[in-house]
Amino acid sequence: MLTLENRRLAFLVLATPFFLNDIGFIALDGSYGVYLVDYVTRVFVIFVCFTWSISRKIIKEKHTTNSRWDLLLFAVIFLPVVGRSLYNLIELPFVAMTGWYGLFHFGQINNFQLYWLDLTIGLFLVALSEELVFRKLALSWFLKARRPISQTVVISACFFSLMHWGSGLGRVLFTFVIGIIYMMAYLKLRKLWPLILAHWIEDFIGFGPI
Repeated sequence: MLTLENRRLAFLVLATPFFLNDIGFIALDGSYGVYLVDYVTRVFVIFVCFTWSISRKIIKEKHTTNSRWDLLLFAVIFLPVVGRSLYNLIELPFVAMTGWYGLFHFGQINNFQLYWLDLTIGLFLVALSEELVFRKLALSWFLKARRPISQTVVISACFFSLMHWGSGLGRVLFTFVIGIIYMMAYLKLRKLWPLILAHWIEDFIGFGPI
């Protein structure tokens, strides 16, 4: 039986790399090294998630759900639309008004193969790692702690947004709202794969050629 301490530890240990990797991003600003740091972080987190006995047990836990397939597929379409809309309503206007950009940026990938590798496998690693930690592991901890749903949603969104600290305050505000919406969706669906797929689609639209 996993204890509250086990679940809290799993979340905090696996969330920590996301808060630290922005330091590497800032140091390597604009170079391919930013992508390398990002990939290493994602692969490391996913590897630990599935090999560490505590996190692996949490990930394997099943939730009772009656979610219909049409509702799950609707979430896959709905969440990216909402996400891109909120990006245009929150982050873009905030940056335009304040001029507060992030502390680093991802340099342009000029190689065609590397570009599409990043948009497919790279962004999938982003979606998988973040949903495992900031939805699956976070909810496991808060449910065991018997936190009210409102606190679960808001606190998990705070963690999710603050790990984007290096991307600027506009991104922090935007991802806070997204964190609320995604956790509410997870509480409703109790299945992670629609969120992973929606997250990947949203990032593909944001960073891709569309």
